[in-house]
Amino acid sequence: MAKPNGCGSGWNEWLVPDWIFVKACETHDIGYAICGASKVAVDNQFLNDMCQACIGEYPTNEFKRLNCITVDRKYYDAVVSWGNGAFNDAQKKACKRDEKQKKKADIKMPRVNRNGTMEGYGSK
Repeated sequence: MAKPNGCGSGWNEWLVPDWIFVKACETHDIGYAICGASKVAVDNQFLNDMCQACIGEYPTNEFKRLNCITVDRKYYDAVVSWGNGAFNDAQKKACKRDEKQKKKADIKMPRVNRNGTMEGYGSK
């Protein structure tokens, strides 16, 4: 699996600081790298994780908390609007990786038939 890289990637890392959202950003990276993931679901979880980070960082200061939530919405809007390329690239890599692992597993893993014996081995 690709290593999470915090907030932003490649060309926009300088533009997107990690701030208090680094864990949310890394979870978002991991979500994109799961073969068959739903971009909408991963992006929505990203928004939720950032909102929780704002609540945790500013539990008693409503002004700062609301300001933080305004910023997290901008991060969310950015991945919704411009994250398709990153999502599609991550999906291709993840599914290719999973297919390779499946092929390795198919070669190495014995099959168990209905009688409970391992095919080709003749024992239970």
